Formats: sequence, structure tokens, C-alpha cells
Amino acid sequence: LLTRLMVSLRVLVLGYALHGSVAFLPATRSPSAVRRHAAPLTPSQLPAQPRRRHLSMVSSLTPPGVSVPVKAAPPTPEPPATRMDETFPGVVECPMTAWGARDVNLAEERAKPSGEFAPEWNKADVMAADAGEEEELEYFRCLRPTIKTLMAQYGSIVMRGFDITKESDGFLKMYLALGLEPCDDPLQSVAARDAVDKEKGVYEAVNKESRAKYFVGMHNEQVGTRSPRRAAFVCFKPADDGGEFLLLDGRKMLRDLDAEFLDEMYEKQVRFIAAELPLGFLEAVHPKVRDMLEKPMLAMASQAAKKKVDFDIDLQWTKVR
Repeated sequence: LLTRLMVSLRVLVLGYALHGSVAFLPATRSPSAVRRHAAPLTPSQLPAQPRRRHLSMVSSLTPPGVSVPVKAAPPTPEPPATRMDETFPGVVECPMTAWGARDVNLAEERAKPSGEFAPEWNKADVMAADAGEEEELEYFRCLRPTIKTLMAQYGSIVMRGFDITKESDGFLKMYLALGLEPCDDPLQSVAARDAVDKEKGVYEAVNKESRAKYFVGMHNEQVGTRSPRRAAFVCFKPADDGGEFLLLDGRKMLRDLDAEFLDEMYEKQVRFIAAELPLGFLEAVHPKVRDMLEKPMLAMASQAAKKKVDFDIDLQWTKVR
């Protein structure tokens, strides 16, 4: 996790850490405290972005709101001169993970200002509150030339009150209007997430009864052999209780971590702890028998895990006291 943050400092850790994300949430805000900052730059003030299509993943969450700083006026870009192709290309594999060179000067990076993070834009600020879905799509088309620049600048963008994203078909239309391309869930083989519409690449967050009391902390969206570069998250149905969508500015976290600890993690290239296997029952086994079982059980667990995921796994036997 830390290595990824250091190699690609524009990465956002949000529960899914990417080169940028868009979160579409209900018009009402959560009761959590928010802070207001200055307005972000409009797209016309930013450098032009090449119109390339990047592989991305569409995912869905079910939060009632999000605790992020609130910014003022969102951009009101001009309509594009020509209409880009918005044909759904089908879901493809996510691109291979690209690791950067080990040339990061941690002291310099920690000294840089963080800039603004996760501006919050409301539909009513850019169009009539009763504007239809086609007007909403046109606004997303206007953002297409600069949306990747904006995501790189702010890490994440929170949009509220848009009707077209309230169901999976409209959610996909929004994604294509922005010029993004859905890719498959890298973790589909382990069935961690149910599909809202697998044909369109729309997945639920991890939503299992067995995980009801498990806190899913900040993590990257796959740091193995494949990774989506960008993602969009949407709230189709707010949770009755809890379910908040957490966003973390990875650049700020980089500065807040202990410098000595950060240096050690970077030098050792610590990346990711994939899982913990519940093998505590071995403590009740006779020590000599336990020593005999450890190697074959580790080998069996490694083989089973490699059949379930498409990235490299290195299981190590660690006794936790």
C-alpha cells in the first residue's frame, strides 16, 4: 500500500485507491461535519487533456453520504465541438499494474503542499434542479476533455443530486459520456463483490452478512498484476444505518505518517497484506505435530489461493502472539 502511494503520489486512497475517482451520492449530505474551501479551477483554466480512453472500473456503493471537505462552485465548461463515440465497448480486463521507478525522494514529497481534495459539486449549482437526464449527460460530455486533469488535481470529485446515476443503465451512460471505459472487477474470481450488472461492469461493494461487523479500512483497488486506473462509485440506495463512504487523501497521509516508519516501508518495498488465514486452532496441537503440519498446510493454502486470483501471492507463516 505504502509503496504504491510513494511511487504514484497522485494516487487517491478512498477505499479504492486509483489515479482518480468520481463519487455520485444523494443530494442530501451526511450528518458528518464538512469544511468549505475555495472554488476549484474551471476546466478552461486547466491545460487541455489528450482525448484518450483509459481502462477503468465502474463500481457501486451504498452509502448515505461522505465526509469530505466541501468546495464552492463546480466548473461550467463549454459544450464539446464534436460528439465523441459513446458506444458501450463491452467489459474488458483491467490494465496490467505498472510500477514506477524507485526514485522517490520522500522528504521532498512530504514537503509539498497537498492542495485541495475531493471538491463537492451539486447538480443545482450547474443546471436547473429539475433538468432532465439528457441535460445531465450533456454536462458530463462537457467535462470529458478535462475530467482526467480534474481527477488528477483533486484526487476525487464528489457529485450530488444527478438523477441519471440512480440506476445502472444511466450510471454506465454517465461513465461513457465522461470518456471512460469499464473494465472487469480484478477480484471477481474470489467473489468478494456481487455484480449489480456484470455485463456493464457495475459491482456492489463488499456486502456480505459475514462482514457486517468488519471495518474495511483504507486500501488500494488491487495492487497485484491488474489495476483499474480510475473508478466511479454511486449510491443507488442509502443504508438505513452506517454505510458511510470514506475518502482519504493519499498525499496527506504520506505527510502524516512517521518519517522513519515511511522510510523503512519504502526501503523494504512493503506493498500489501493479502489475507490472514484462521489457523489459530493449531495452537491446541502438540508442538511436534504442529511443526510437521505447518509446511504442508502452507503449501496447500498457497495453491488454493493461486487458483482463486490472477496475481502473485507469497504466503508466509507468521505466528501472532
